[in-house]
Amino acid sequence: MAEPASSSGPILVGEVKLSLHATELPRMISQLQSKVEQCPLTRGRPSQLAFWLPRPLPGGCTVPLITASDVFRPTA
Repeated sequence: MAEPASSSGPILVGEVKLSLHATELPRMISQLQSKVEQCPLTRGRPSQLAFWLPRPLPGGCTVPLITASDVFRPTA
């Protein structure tokens, strides 16, 4: 979880997944949203869900998927 730089922005809430299949994504989004709704720090506040994965998932997704290639530059 990360607080926004401004007090009006959404809270970033995410989970790291070492493996995730596209078929599991709707369930994982639902579970993460449920955690956000139950957490006293995030309940009732705007939030942005995200998942950090080792590699991209095929197909589209309704939450950001952040992979190692999004964060690290290849070394020569």
